[in-house]
Amino acid sequence: MDSVTTNAALTEAMQLLEDTMARIDGAYAPSSIRAYRADFAEFTRFCVARDAPALPALPSTLAAFIDALSESGRSSASIRRAVSGISTVHKLNRLLEPGKDPEVAIAMKRMHRKLGRAANQAQGIRADLLEQLLAGTEADMRGLRELAAADE
Repeated sequence: MDSVTTNAALTEAMQLLEDTMARIDGAYAPSSIRAYRADFAEFTRFCVARDAPALPALPSTLAAFIDALSESGRSSASIRRAVSGISTVHKLNRLLEPGKDPEVAIAMKRMHRKLGRAANQAQGIRADLLEQLLAGTEADMRGLRELAAADE
């Protein structure tokens, strides 16, 4: 594909993405819209570099994208979010969701076996830390509510 065709394909896909994001503005959290935009823009660049359509995406292209992300240092949670966002953009444009294809499911399994699936669990609050936190509460309504909730 020559550079003019590449630029036209990228521009068209990015315009459809922006139109989709404008339609869902207010219906989704701003952080979700930012994530969809960033993940789909990355996927679009991946597709253009491989002379593959971003919308509708082929399951084989999405599977290759997952494999590439698995090698890039991204976490499995970040890759799952990207695949979910790409599927959501397809769904919002009434296109078949490539994320539901068995080839993509296999790529996801491969990614999970390579990177793992678990997220790091936050540490729990120990009794001594809870006492320190409660000692620092104010005597206002919010502080009293926090103290009452800790007594339950």
